[in-house]
Amino acid sequence: MDFSQSSWLVLAALAFVGAVLLAAAANWIRRENLCLFFWAVLLAHRNVLPRQLAAITELSPSSSLLTIEAGVTTVVFAVTLALLISGPAARRKRLPRTLRLLCFYAAAVTVTCLWSHNRLYSAFWAMRLWCVALLPALYFQSSDSPTKPQTFMWATVVGLIPTFALQWIGLLTSGFSADGRVYAFWIGAVWPSIVAFSLASGYVIKLVQSPKPATACLALLFIANGVIGGSKTGGAACLASVGILALSNSKRFLRPSVLASACGLVAVLIVAVPRDVGLVGHLTYQHGSLDTVNDRVDLWKTAVIPRILQSPVVGSGFATSSVERLTSEYGWEAGHAHNGVLNSLVEVGIVGSLPLFLAILSILGRICWRARWMTTDPVTSWMVAAWICLLISGSVELTFGGSLQPPVYLFYALTISIDAASRTRQGSAPHVGSARAGLGLIHRPARPVAVVA
Repeated sequence: MDFSQSSWLVLAALAFVGAVLLAAAANWIRRENLCLFFWAVLLAHRNVLPRQLAAITELSPSSSLLTIEAGVTTVVFAVTLALLISGPAARRKRLPRTLRLLCFYAAAVTVTCLWSHNRLYSAFWAMRLWCVALLPALYFQSSDSPTKPQTFMWATVVGLIPTFALQWIGLLTSGFSADGRVYAFWIGAVWPSIVAFSLASGYVIKLVQSPKPATACLALLFIANGVIGGSKTGGAACLASVGILALSNSKRFLRPSVLASACGLVAVLIVAVPRDVGLVGHLTYQHGSLDTVNDRVDLWKTAVIPRILQSPVVGSGFATSSVERLTSEYGWEAGHAHNGVLNSLVEVGIVGSLPLFLAILSILGRICWRARWMTTDPVTSWMVAAWICLLISGSVELTFGGSLQPPVYLFYALTISIDAASRTRQGSAPHVGSARAGLGLIHRPARPVAVVA
């Protein structure tokens, strides 16, 4: 696809996003706000750099794109280390469990660089993973404010703005392929669509709990972004995530106003969505076939599992799937395993994957054990919906356990934020020595009885 005719639109959009980030940086002078700013930069610069995957995998020292990519990551990593060293007083706070596990995961990933076939490439992604682990750690270790998870997620969404902006520019400039998907230029179509559908599921839950015009607009915007991206996986995962939370809180979802709004939204989508663009156009193009599912199963059988068995304990090296591609029996060359668990086992093995899998199981266990308040609390419920959507999408796409792409950033941010929010809620709630505490049921103290002398 040739995007040269719309390059000025891309540059104008990126300049606007950069101006917003710089204006925010001028007002963010505290340590916590610096962490948020560099976190947003870490997410945004992956999306604003006009490069293809080959430009970074070639690792040519003369590549200007490689210089920019590695330079920004190195600067963010250096600032993160400087903030870590300069704040001894902040170490008094105990980090959330998932953050500690992510740090162990980053350490295991760094070790795999020693036997990677492309050490410089693996070290590049390992350095970025350390930024993902340390920046949230610096942000959350200073205090246990209940608003911190929400603020951190807002910074994450701000960092993902270029992804959604590039999608709309691609739509306006007819940047879509024959199968109907609208491409976000060098980011592609599937990853922005999965990110948008996950955020859409979260804001739909938020809208049901607290109907506000701003929330409704954001929910519609993310649904539109997901639809024009055309990811079947993201759409199905979004419906499944909303359905799971609706079943866990059926009384709120079965209200007549909610059902009427849902029917109205479906009607608007049926009328407004074009038949040849986005998700509908992609489904029409494939005529409802399951070829993509069959291709993934074939990839797992003939390429992924044999690669895992070659080095099941320590893997072949972090992010090496992008360089040494996985080729199925029928000739499909994939840059990742199209499954988060399998991709992690391919690249870092059982030992390296263990901290990441424990972090995911920790959040799953917390959601199941405290299902009542985690699906009804306005702070955590929308995060849980988005996280479940990404977890389901990870069964056939890369949303965790590999090189850091937009869905992977969002998945780790949600994992950390859910853990921090539940930890803050648990710390602020009085201790209840019964099993009912796990469901968020707190006993109210008895009223004092006046004693008449």
